[in-house]
Amino acid sequence: MKTQTRKLLSVMLSFLMTLMCMTTASVYADYQAIPEQNPKSLNKMTFFMDNMQVSAGQDLQLDIKAINPVAINSLENIILTIPDGFEVTGMSDSSPMFNGSVEYIVSGNSLNFTISSGGSLNESGTVATINLHVSENCTPQTYDFKWVTTAMSCTASTGSRYSPTFLMGRITVGGSAGTTQTTTPATTQTTTTTTTTTPTTTTTTTTTTTVSTYLNVIIDSYPTKTAYTVGEELDLSGGKFHSEGVDSYGRRFRSIHYFMSDDENVDTSEFDNTKAGTYRIYIRVNYENMYAENYFEVTVNEPDTTTTETTTTTETSTTTTATTTTTVSSYLNVIIDSYPTKTAYTVGEELDLSGGTFSYEGMFSNGTGYGHKPVNMTENEYIDTSEFDSSKTGTYRIYIRVSVDFFDKALLDETLYGENYFEVTVNEPDTTTTTESTTTTATTANAYINVTIDSLPTKTAYIIGEELDLSGGKWHSEGVKADGTPFNSVPYDMIYNSRVDTSAFDNTKAGTYRIYLREDINGLYGENFFDVTVSEPEITLGDLNGDGLIDTVDAAAVLIEYAKLSTGNIGSFDENHKKSADLNKDGYTDSVDASLILMYYAYVSTSGTDTLENWLFTHNI
Repeated sequence: MKTQTRKLLSVMLSFLMTLMCMTTASVYADYQAIPEQNPKSLNKMTFFMDNMQVSAGQDLQLDIKAINPVAINSLENIILTIPDGFEVTGMSDSSPMFNGSVEYIVSGNSLNFTISSGGSLNESGTVATINLHVSENCTPQTYDFKWVTTAMSCTASTGSRYSPTFLMGRITVGGSAGTTQTTTPATTQTTTTTTTTTPTTTTTTTTTTTVSTYLNVIIDSYPTKTAYTVGEELDLSGGKFHSEGVDSYGRRFRSIHYFMSDDENVDTSEFDNTKAGTYRIYIRVNYENMYAENYFEVTVNEPDTTTTETTTTTETSTTTTATTTTTVSSYLNVIIDSYPTKTAYTVGEELDLSGGTFSYEGMFSNGTGYGHKPVNMTENEYIDTSEFDSSKTGTYRIYIRVSVDFFDKALLDETLYGENYFEVTVNEPDTTTTTESTTTTATTANAYINVTIDSLPTKTAYIIGEELDLSGGKWHSEGVKADGTPFNSVPYDMIYNSRVDTSAFDNTKAGTYRIYLREDINGLYGENFFDVTVSEPEITLGDLNGDGLIDTVDAAAVLIEYAKLSTGNIGSFDENHKKSADLNKDGYTDSVDASLILMYYAYVSTSGTDTLENWLFTHNI
């Protein structure tokens, strides 16, 4: 059987090699995908769109730009696919770059436009601008704006045909416009403790476990130029930033690096180059109903008029030397690496910052960098808890305020300062009661039992297929027996405990499942529960079988699926596998994708180190 499998795989791979020769040209004839960054310099005219972030319900302008532009007479039948949830509301009627007219037609999800020009070229302009509206119901995710160039024709100013390159654009849609953004914990899990008394009253205590969501904006590199002279234009070249945090499911995330130039999250409204001063450039990010910002400062100075006169001895002349002072913008970033385990309190509870860590990094004005690894928040001199008040309900900010002196005051007498904060809540005790009657065998009215969760399991979020693991989870019971004797059990481990009911858990499908803790002592009954989640796996591009490798096995899987579809049969790939198999982002699982997997496998087999995404980008795919 193994020999037959090897022969089948060998035949498949031979067929794939043949397909590579036949289909590679068509890979480059269609649009090419571009990652979330500025396009690389290419030798030929290359059309692209800036990747953007918008909110559902917003209007936006999508500028089509080009590098290495070539003067043209016409560019006809350029088709851009518009994803569901976006509506084309208009398009510019002229092309600033080509000094020509633009005509367009919208049909379904396709925008077809033509540029007519007299062969002139203005390299400072954009190619054209598309006006779009994002539906209020548009699902928050990243959408691809793809080109279809099979019907396109381009004529250069010389009259000869020309073939530009087109790079796919991406727009990320967040929450609805106007939604209040916050960095406070956003998701709760509710657990219930039932206290039974005799004869007819059952008291239910609800405990809320809060998932600490947060969003940080991190400045990765500052613009090359941060000091200006009156009259100079702001230039953010060289500046990069990214965002990171924890979402409402407790999952850590980190964005790609964004360029500050022309990024909609960068607010330069304070900058004024008409007068000297220090101005803040803000970076403001909204993501999944969370808001965060960061900033840095640039300076505008009066023109330097300092001159030095040097007189020579051989002849009477005066040499004037202009002295220019370059200023480096000093800064200090405070970064929250992990939030305290507990961020939700009941009135009367003491603040506990255990589990919280932060770090800081920055640069002094002489260009010397400074950084510190994560430190604990507990008993730290930089933590300001003065706002917290456990005696009344409310939301309170815990500030992290850091100041750092230069190590040698004789060389530089300067102090860096930075701050960040997070929020904790104080709630009233839950006194919800019900009048449902529960019959027990207790003879004393004061008899009761409470089930209390001491610590949740270390792992509460799973991927389909993972086994339930209750390690780290502890609970105990306490109360008063029927004879009036109080009791308080030792903490129980949740693992291998017959009183822990995991029957609702199902690791074969995504969902939220309750784990019950049930105690029954001498006729007294109480229970509590907590929730765990099971999510769909995120399948890596190209890795169809999820073994961490992109190889001939994955190429064969794609080819088998392609063979099924080509013969009119129903394919076996789900949506995740379809996305994983679609390397060239054309919406199909076919021989081109199998060829690309095999080409990449050959690359890594000869010591190639690029990721598949970078390899595809390098090859303009």
